[in-house]
Amino acid sequence: MEQLKPILDALYAPQAWFLAQSHYVSMTIVGLVIAATLTLSGFVLARLGYKPLWALLLIVPTANVIGLWVLALVKFPREKN
Repeated sequence: MEQLKPILDALYAPQAWFLAQSHYVSMTIVGLVIAATLTLSGFVLARLGYKPLWALLLIVPTANVIGLWVLALVKFPREKN
């Protein structure tokens, strides 16, 4: 068991740092990550010719995987024949 301790410490160190922060700091970090993800994916969707509001599907756990599959398999509206 002692041999696994350095490996487990290396794996869980980022989570331990995050959980050791104040509640307000950790929720601010989570909010910033979600806002950045939605903003960047909205820009990408707008460049592809879709409405940026479709980026809200990234928040819903199952819908984000289905949305990515649909995006990968459908023909883009800005694509020429």
